[in-house]
Amino acid sequence: MAIGEKFCITRIGDELSGFQITFKNNKTLSVQFSRYHYCKNRDRPFLPVSKSFPLCSPNAEIAIIDEWSGKFITSKCVKTNDDVVGWVSPDELPKIMSCVAKL
Repeated sequence: MAIGEKFCITRIGDELSGFQITFKNNKTLSVQFSRYHYCKNRDRPFLPVSKSFPLCSPNAEIAIIDEWSGKFITSKCVKTNDDVVGWVSPDELPKIMSCVAKL
């Protein structure tokens, strides 16, 4: 497992699904907004991502992972009893990112 600061594009099979940011503290914020995730695209049919069909959504599913332990720590920054939180708006994301960076 590579540890350290990085940006990653994520995919499920041949589909793009979102992105991840790993901070200096080795905590990763996963932001997913493709089908199968808790977001507006949840029931979207498979469409190849292209200029004609960009992968966009007004909300996303997020999770926070401790890279050292591999455990979900989402509840440290977002009120939840689950590993992931769905339907997070773009306006909420900066506050969550700030929290993750400070863990």
